[in-house]
Amino acid sequence: MSYSVSRTRALIAAVLLFGILNAHGLAAVVFDNTTNSTGGLNGGRGTELTLAVGPRRITRITIPAMGPGDEPLTFRMSITLYANDGPDEGWGPSPATPIWYSGHVFHTLSPGAVTTLEFSLPTVAVPDSFTLFFNNNSVQGLEPQLPQFYPPSVGSARFGRWYLTLATPSGWAFNDTTAPFGVVIYTANVPAVSTWGIIALGLALATAGTLLIRSRPRASGWCTLVTVTLIASPPVGMGQVTIGDAVRINTGDGAAQNETSVAASRSSASGVVVAAWNDWREGQTENPPWVRIGVGISDDWGETWTDYLLRPPLAYQSENEADPMTAYDPRTGTVWAGGFSFVNGGALFVAAKGPTDDDFQDPPVVPATGLEIDKCLLAVGGAPNSPTSTRLFIAY
Repeated sequence: MSYSVSRTRALIAAVLLFGILNAHGLAAVVFDNTTNSTGGLNGGRGTELTLAVGPRRITRITIPAMGPGDEPLTFRMSITLYANDGPDEGWGPSPATPIWYSGHVFHTLSPGAVTTLEFSLPTVAVPDSFTLFFNNNSVQGLEPQLPQFYPPSVGSARFGRWYLTLATPSGWAFNDTTAPFGVVIYTANVPAVSTWGIIALGLALATAGTLLIRSRPRASGWCTLVTVTLIASPPVGMGQVTIGDAVRINTGDGAAQNETSVAASRSSASGVVVAAWNDWREGQTENPPWVRIGVGISDDWGETWTDYLLRPPLAYQSENEADPMTAYDPRTGTVWAGGFSFVNGGALFVAAKGPTDDDFQDPPVVPATGLEIDKCLLAVGGAPNSPTSTRLFIAY
């Protein structure tokens, strides 16, 4: 992507666009199943729910939970949102396509005390109905206990729960004898546009040009890349935007991909693009499903791609290797990619692939370990006072 707009005009545009959102925002709860307690407890699993009328971009999910046993225990937990677009094996369409996966979080739960588990989402668009699946490990043979509620006070839910099983072709079955667990779902703020905001929008468009973003449905199992070319707005008139066709960049077998990352060369002579994604192709039939990191590399500006599965060193390999990060160093022609693995307290890993290498270095480097690792981001550049060295910057 290349563009040229003066700093002054860009700053004016940013200030004016900010004026569009200068009115108060309206937050919304689109699902709440924490009001009508049934007095029961369960280990969670999948609640099939329907949101109330309102926005469909989720930003936060909270779940009340209690500890089992006689002492506080620390559990590894995660949630996955699934579209109910799988086969109907007698219980209605089963969960199938992942919409969003939280990654693992760690919480200490005490017996008899309710702790609110909070999951923050990067503004995820969801359908009206879907299944929210709660997963966890066991500690000393015990699992977290989730209070049961029914019916919801906001939105609606199916009585019962989905659970994973090896007894059906889809890997799912439904138990209609257990009330769903408690959960509250929040949406993004919905800005109210003021009169001044509308005026600001007109000025911003006249100043900086218009960028139109077109959304398209993504087929299950596809990791796609859409190129956007920005051309500076001329002295008079609007800017020009060219949006390329979606190109499949992975060679998976139909398993969904998510949490994408992309980096590209700044040089028009290079043509290198590197992208990465959570890749479920090997683990979609496991119980529970497990994930790897897929990496795609193109040297012709995204026209053709070669993909790889990138794994951490053997000691850090696990069922969950996720949250990919990518970078490209135009000085050396080296592609960098990595992520983290939820094992032994969590491990961050990163690997390089030089311009003449057939694959990424093996084993990758593990620069950090610990329970607090999550959602890593990567940048690369020259080390100060050493132009022939490379320095990686990783945020997590």
